[in-house]
Amino acid sequence: MFGHFGYQVSPVIQQLGLGLFIVAVGLSAGPRFFRMMKTSGIVFGIISLLIVLVASVTTIVVSKLFNLSPALSIGIMTGALTSTPGLAAALQATGDPLASVGYGIAYPFGVLAVVLFVQLLPRVLKVDLAEDLKKKSGPVRNDESPEVMTIEVTDPQSIKEH
Repeated sequence: MFGHFGYQVSPVIQQLGLGLFIVAVGLSAGPRFFRMMKTSGIVFGIISLLIVLVASVTTIVVSKLFNLSPALSIGIMTGALTSTPGLAAALQATGDPLASVGYGIAYPFGVLAVVLFVQLLPRVLKVDLAEDLKKKSGPVRNDESPEVMTIEVTDPQSIKEH
């Protein structure tokens, strides 16, 4: 919206903001990422390549069908995939700020699609997420594991007496 009215952000500030965003995401997702890569990295790698391939083909088809500029098309693709690093690469490769416009248009729909997918897929597949979470989380327990209990003190005076 600000760009429409002629306001511009310095490229230094753009790069700083982008860098901070990517670092923050990396710090929060990093430990899980490396654990996941050890257990099922190949499967997720293949899925990732498939997603990028389908997104690229779809982008090319839609771009040709609606006669969109390459920068706008790439921006729409990176926004739909919610890929901020992809936007940075698109801006650098095209040198056209129109990529940011495409990104801004498609990003909300990309986020909404992920949220809907995560909410609806378990219902469609009839997966009980609560039961699945019980199976997957927490340490493995056996007969020698300590018992977990919660103790609530209702009389603070009894603590002082003992």
